[in-house]
Amino acid sequence: MLQVLESGTLVGMELAELETLLGPEQPTYRARQIYDALYRKRVANLSEISNLPQTLKNELLTRSSVGLPAAERHFDSSDGTRRYLLRLEDNRTVEAVLMPETDRDTICISSQVGCPVDCKFCLTALMGLERNLTAGEIVGQVLYVARENSLDPAASRLNIVMMGMGEPLLNLENVLKATRLLTDPKGTGISQKRITVSTSGIVPQIEQLGRAETRPKLAISLNASTEEQRQKLMPITR
Repeated sequence: MLQVLESGTLVGMELAELETLLGPEQPTYRARQIYDALYRKRVANLSEISNLPQTLKNELLTRSSVGLPAAERHFDSSDGTRRYLLRLEDNRTVEAVLMPETDRDTICISSQVGCPVDCKFCLTALMGLERNLTAGEIVGQVLYVARENSLDPAASRLNIVMMGMGEPLLNLENVLKATRLLTDPKGTGISQKRITVSTSGIVPQIEQLGRAETRPKLAISLNASTEEQRQKLMPITR
């Protein structure tokens, strides 16, 4: 019997959490099989997992789902950039962008629905903050875009940047969990050197990020040549 699954979705769960979910009745390798299917094989539906007993698969299908976002629509640019409007389980939407280049591909992902920072040059600021994304919703953007475009996240040419909707450092707990999942060699296997978190510059969380076990690269948005100009553009500095 599966343990209670709070969110109903599996993407966002670490290996130990999957082992707890399955309970002592299942051998621990079953959790590893599910983990591999979610993060390495990037399945969109539990029915795609071929190496589970049908009874376990049926129970998972009844009580849970993979939890990848659904594409509401996408927009293509002449340079090959593809912007996705992704619908979440609660029908809110976020954006993710694939930026292909000759020697690398970059996926830009969101960390919040909306944003509380109120930067004067950013359309997302007009939304305000609706809610933080879960770790699964952050990871799910990468898995969805990679699956749709036949990209291998573990390949050295793929970069991930958290420069979409939201201020990542104001959702640091979920951003750090998402980073652990994305960099786990047993799963997605992206090098932490290829993940960049972009921030408006929130000092306490920058310090906390620096103490984290898994540390992505950090980019700080300046947007002005003087502090006075920056304070006008980015109220977070006040």
